[in-house]
Amino acid sequence: MSTIDDLLNKLDEETSHLQTENWRPPEGQDDMAEGDMIAGTILEISENTTSYGTYKIITLNPQVALINQAQMVLPAGTEGVAVHCLGAVYNSFFAKNDVRVGGDFAVRYQGRVPSKTAGNNPYRDWRIAYEAPSIIDKLDKPAAAPVAAPVAAPVVAGGSMLG
Repeated sequence: MSTIDDLLNKLDEETSHLQTENWRPPEGQDDMAEGDMIAGTILEISENTTSYGTYKIITLNPQVALINQAQMVLPAGTEGVAVHCLGAVYNSFFAKNDVRVGGDFAVRYQGRVPSKTAGNNPYRDWRIAYEAPSIIDKLDKPAAAPVAAPVAAPVVAGGSMLG
């Protein structure tokens, strides 16, 4: 158990951030190409808040990352590719799935599709797939020290003995 001083000293430590590139359309292009995709293992899950609300950012170690149907070229030193998960399609996916670091995540852009609600603008459609980390992945990580179960105080009529 650390002392409060040890804990406060941690506030002064440098935080480690992955060197990432964003998976997004090229400069001057406002949309992905239909069929663009990214797939890989999740390295980090974070959030960002804008005037439109809060959304997830999934950072991947990509096995494939296509932009304009070409493999994304990453600068030297890049440790991951960040997928900014904005919009109703992503929100619905995350509401139904407990996405975790170590799992495999894939996204493919389907293009703009007409809204099912009359009068609404077309929306960007995504196909999203996720596979949770396997039990083997979990076993490779050191287990946390077991926590002793709290001892219940005997109950006496009218309250506990600790009164």
